[in-house]
Amino acid sequence: MRVLLLLCFFMTSILFSQEKRLALVIGNSNYDKGALKNPVNDARLIASTLDSLNFEVILKENIETQGAFNEAILEFGKKRSNYDVAFVYYAGHGVQVENENYLLPTKEEFTSEDEVVVKAVSVQNIMRFLKSQTDQVNILILDACRDNPFESNFNITRSLKGGRGLARIPPPNGSLIAFSTDSGKTAPDGEGDNSFYSLSLSKNMKLGQISIDQVFRNVRSEVYRESNETQRPVEYTQLTGETYYLTKRDFDDELKQSDRLIKEDKIKEAIILLKSIHETDPKNLDIVDFLSKAYYENGINYSKKYEFEGKSQEEFKKAFKLLKKYIPENIDDKLLNKDVDFSPKTAQLFYRKSRLLYTSVNSSKFLNKKISFNWDQIFFNMKMALKYDPLNPFWDYYYGTIYSDLYKKPHSSDLANRFYKRAINKYLSKIEEIKNDPELFFYLSFCYFNTNQIELGFQNLVKASNLAPKNIFYLEWLASKYWERLNYLKSNEIFDKAIAICNNCPNLYLKRAGNYMYLKDFDKAISDYSLFYNLTDIEEYQNDKIDRGLAYYYKAEENSDRSDLSFENFNNAIIDFSFSINSLLKSNNQQNINDLINSYSLSAYEIKNLFELISHRAKSFFKISQIEYYNNSNYFKSLDSSQNNYKILIDNDFFGDGIEFIIQYLRIDYLKGEFDEVIKKGNKIISKHVLKPQQLAVIYGFMGMTSWTINDNKSSLIYYKKALDLELTAENHDQYAVALFEDGNHPLALFHFNKSIELEPEESTHWNNRAEYYFKTNDYKRAENDIIKAISINDYFDLDANLLLIKIKVERNDFEGQLYYANEILTYMSDDLRSYYWLAEIYLNQKRYIKSIINLSKVIDLFEDNNDSTQNKVTHPLLVSYNDYGNTISEDHKEIVLSNVLLKRAELFKLIGNDLDACEDLNKALELDNDDLSIKEKINEICN
Repeated sequence: MRVLLLLCFFMTSILFSQEKRLALVIGNSNYDKGALKNPVNDARLIASTLDSLNFEVILKENIETQGAFNEAILEFGKKRSNYDVAFVYYAGHGVQVENENYLLPTKEEFTSEDEVVVKAVSVQNIMRFLKSQTDQVNILILDACRDNPFESNFNITRSLKGGRGLARIPPPNGSLIAFSTDSGKTAPDGEGDNSFYSLSLSKNMKLGQISIDQVFRNVRSEVYRESNETQRPVEYTQLTGETYYLTKRDFDDELKQSDRLIKEDKIKEAIILLKSIHETDPKNLDIVDFLSKAYYENGINYSKKYEFEGKSQEEFKKAFKLLKKYIPENIDDKLLNKDVDFSPKTAQLFYRKSRLLYTSVNSSKFLNKKISFNWDQIFFNMKMALKYDPLNPFWDYYYGTIYSDLYKKPHSSDLANRFYKRAINKYLSKIEEIKNDPELFFYLSFCYFNTNQIELGFQNLVKASNLAPKNIFYLEWLASKYWERLNYLKSNEIFDKAIAICNNCPNLYLKRAGNYMYLKDFDKAISDYSLFYNLTDIEEYQNDKIDRGLAYYYKAEENSDRSDLSFENFNNAIIDFSFSINSLLKSNNQQNINDLINSYSLSAYEIKNLFELISHRAKSFFKISQIEYYNNSNYFKSLDSSQNNYKILIDNDFFGDGIEFIIQYLRIDYLKGEFDEVIKKGNKIISKHVLKPQQLAVIYGFMGMTSWTINDNKSSLIYYKKALDLELTAENHDQYAVALFEDGNHPLALFHFNKSIELEPEESTHWNNRAEYYFKTNDYKRAENDIIKAISINDYFDLDANLLLIKIKVERNDFEGQLYYANEILTYMSDDLRSYYWLAEIYLNQKRYIKSIINLSKVIDLFEDNNDSTQNKVTHPLLVSYNDYGNTISEDHKEIVLSNVLLKRAELFKLIGNDLDACEDLNKALELDNDDLSIKEKINEICN
């Protein structure tokens, strides 16, 4: 609708200068007898059309009495002499009595022809105001030939001439009188909101560059066709003087508007506008140039999404077909040697043809085989452009572009600079002649940019922008140049100016959003992407929301410390990624992704985009699962969704960056505790897919870790050894060393631990693992040194390292050291009940029961704050003893729940002689775990 309104506006806005126009428009519908549905609607439509054609409109609706009707005519008549053109339109009931036509008010009662003569309004009342201006243009339209609602009341012996319809009225000089149907016939009211006649009349009056006579010929033809040949409008004309046009077009405004639309990336609107004026004046070469440019730009837009396939092909072909009508399809030396007259417009068409051929060099497959495209034709067409317009500096600029970009021949760079310098001299000469033409400064700036004179480029581009401060095209290029210099803030400052001028230009929001992504201002990026999707009329963009999805994804990662905000944005990312995938499925009439891939309906480029979408969705589901792990909601469902997406990628040999997708795919089974599935799927991937050694090594490494997790050390050694044989990385040495140590091969394990540190001395994991080795071989001093080294490398708090230091201090009977590292943990995990539990254990080891009770009490408080007190469950994962922390499977340690903590505190209360509190804790523990016999035994022992 926006396109059509825009088109109507531009097709009707260019009028005769100073010509004054007056219109009287009447629509009568609400008759007491014979009510009509459409006349008021018809009158409003025609009034709106006339208003857009610069008429002063007197609009009257449902005139009830003869007196009111005549007053309306008199109002029009008094003004008529002050206007050059008069236009009267009536829609409603009309009848003829003795060859004179009468228009009927809505509330007068007519039972005979005599009453019509007395109470109705004769058309002659209108005619006398038209006859008085015979040297001017007068138009009277009677869309009034509906069925006579009163005919049955009339004396049939005195019936109307012909029985129905209106009588012909001879037009006076300077007038045209039109009837919606032929004399003696009636016209239908119309099935929709308007009659056939009013719709056709409105449409044709707005057409430019056609005479008023042609308007009515068009209307007659259309209404006759639309009414199935039952209604034939007629008109009688005695117009004098020159052929009269309601809209005499000046195409300069339309061309300027189409240029602006193209620059604002509203190319489809530009094409609609240009096609309409091209049909009106097909010999206008300016229109031909602009229309071929619009097709070209539309093709470029599509090519950005489809690499010159599909719709881009259609647009380029349209441009070639259009140009072929005006300039030769192929140029040769013979044609070049012919003399021609100076003609910039013709030169522009040769340039446009060259530009199309130039664009097609790397994408020739989309062109019709009958069309010649080669470098010879590119240059021949440009030589013709120079022949028709030798002083145009832009031709030299374009030559420079060809040589610097695609035409890679010896010395092409030198040739490019030579043409750019020629263009600079011509532009400077033009600027001397035309001081403040922004276009000259604009293209001069690009000559400077392309010859690496960056400062001069910016100076002239800024100058162009200042001379045309509302030119979106210049502002957009200036912003883009700042973007190229990585000055995103300055780039967005320019985009802000452009958007202030044109806040409905979608491309500006898209580019500004891209800058916000670089600036990591994801909220603003999301806002701009949303505005872009709402404004763009390019279907492919409306159906592809991956950019906003990525903004949501990165915003979620940025807010990883806030699980609610992170969850919301990962979920929004999934919605956008899924929307884009579903749109692709729908547009290709497929039900699922694998069917779409196997249908061969997508290009390689589109398949790559699809896989990127799936991978982003897989990552988002995985991230959501990590958040859900802590609140026990849909954790496994999200993991399954992530894995299903990764499976699509792997089944189609799309592995992303190296091995990332495969490892995530296997890791999900690992997280779900389905360790056999990890091994099974890992072996299946290895056997089915052709993988690089690095990829194989990573898979074997992950399978080794999985085997080690379930204490299958024999398999773990095999997989780790395969990984190491394939790739001698520090990580593979480290993992193999761990497996060797578990297998009892201490000397070889130490060799590989040392090797991992030698290869990656700044990786704390290697120091931690060697420290574990030293700790388990009772070399506590080396273990402590390695752990301290690991902590010094990290820029984050390492819980595992601090727990190992506690264990070392326990083995070395260093109580102060134990407390020091336990308090370090507490500093970083002050709201974590594990910190207090481990402190309680340390104090208990020293038989400092009160201190132990104090810390156990804090554990219990945190339990009660964060859990349903009626349920004996743990919402904090893996509350275990510090001695058990780090064991990989649950069977290796006892998970501690609230009843365990209460039992432990009860035992301590008993030790210090506080049986009352001990019994209270025991009874609470029994409420939580009624099946624990040890609690019942303690109650019998202490409380009874």
